[in-house]
Amino acid sequence: AVIIGGVLEDKLRQLSTKHNLPLKDNKDKYFTIDPLNNNLYTAGVYNLTIQKEIIPLADIRNNAAHGKYGAYDAKQVSKFYQYVLDFKQE
Repeated sequence: AVIIGGVLEDKLRQLSTKHNLPLKDNKDKYFTIDPLNNNLYTAGVYNLTIQKEIIPLADIRNNAAHGKYGAYDAKQVSKFYQYVLDFKQE
């Protein structure tokens, strides 16, 4: 789940770059999934449905990264994986 989240984050960064959106905050720290997702939605790159689809995926990634393995299951990780495979960078 952590690796899948990293791939999603990279896709969001690429999409942000394509649309000339910032990749870093005012402290020169790279944005994570949530701020990238919010910026892409706010800029109109994708709609509210896509933005809302990404929110629980970021939660799975964060739970995995912090050892909260009971907060998600294998089926959710499988859906997360498929979502990232299907995610289009338009």
